[in-house]
Amino acid sequence: VVSDAEVDTAYQRVIGGYAKYEDVTTARAAAKGDLLRVDFTGMVDGAPVASLGDECKPLAQAKDFWALLDEPELLPGLAKGLEGAKVGEERDVAVTFADDFRVAALAGKKASYHVAVKAMREKVLPTIDAAFLKKEFDGETSDALKVRIRENLQASGDAKELQRRKDELAKQLLESVHFDLPQSVVDQETAHTARNIARRVASQGASKEMIEQERDRIIAAAEKTSKDRIKLTYLLNAIAQAEKIGMTVIPS
Repeated sequence: VVSDAEVDTAYQRVIGGYAKYEDVTTARAAAKGDLLRVDFTGMVDGAPVASLGDECKPLAQAKDFWALLDEPELLPGLAKGLEGAKVGEERDVAVTFADDFRVAALAGKKASYHVAVKAMREKVLPTIDAAFLKKEFDGETSDALKVRIRENLQASGDAKELQRRKDELAKQLLESVHFDLPQSVVDQETAHTARNIARRVASQGASKEMIEQERDRIIAAAEKTSKDRIKLTYLLNAIAQAEKIGMTVIPS
């Protein structure tokens, strides 16, 4: 059941999508949600981040970079480290990269970034009046918009619950039935799945070298996924035949 609080949160998120960032004219401190124009330079173990390789250069230094003090952030901890800063101020911000950070050369490392704050903008929400609603939502009232949001949230929640049940059923089937799979089918599906995984991580910025380093892990994950998919396909097809459903069942 979708709560009123969930509807209000989604409503604010929808309206927030029409917000604009405007220059801050007062000498106030930066807060979460602000947009700061900064220069930064990073150091790791006393050496410039740029010295760790070409893949690190985008995170090594920048001028006139707009940093949003919110998630997600370019550098882990940058947003929190800049909260309270003022235009014209310089700070040293400690950054700790996670062990699975997308740039392998920085994974698990601690860095220090010298940051100079040059300008600040704040998020300004639009005025929710008849003119705004007419322009952006075909004249719907705020109440009508909330009704539509509630319906969308309910539909999304129903779909997630249906998928949860399907996933639970698949898990029970895979754990309770055991049989050998044709190796040729497993090999073919594993190769296809591994290629898809490699393409996905490449689209997220991983280099060919990084993908090659993770080759064994990618293949192992692909084989596990492929075996489960093939096994589930056989099981569902067998159930369809036994129940005389009269169709081939393909797992989603």
